[in-house]
Amino acid sequence: MISIPKIVGVMSCGFLLCLGLSGCAASARDEMKAGQSGERIGGQAGLKGEQEKLEGVADQSAEQPVATPCGSNYTCLKDTAFQYRQQAEQLSALAQHYEIEAEEKARELGQDAEQVKRNHDLAMQYWSKAQEADELARRYRSQLPHNVVN
Repeated sequence: MISIPKIVGVMSCGFLLCLGLSGCAASARDEMKAGQSGERIGGQAGLKGEQEKLEGVADQSAEQPVATPCGSNYTCLKDTAFQYRQQAEQLSALAQHYEIEAEEKARELGQDAEQVKRNHDLAMQYWSKAQEADELARRYRSQLPHNVVN
């Protein structure tokens, strides 16, 4: 037969565990809401649509300065560094896409064509934003102890 103190102990441990996990779940829910962007899916094609995407990424970068409310929450710091690293990779891919597109248009239309200049400018802007996001990721990772970095 199981003793009453064991039952009370198991019940109180279960209650404390649920209570502790509910705070983590609420924190994760708040982080997910804060991380959602207002960027449209699909967007408008062409220069204006690409400039809106670039401005959206710049706004997201500006919203999350290096001094975050993470404090010494290593999970938060690690996740934020990972998000900035992903953002840097996406921006680099976009920059590479526009650079390749500019090279193709230069072969078709000539080096001085307006579309070539526009694509090259977009590529340079994306490279710049990718470098900024990469630098932010490095700063967040530098705040982590060595045994936490994966």
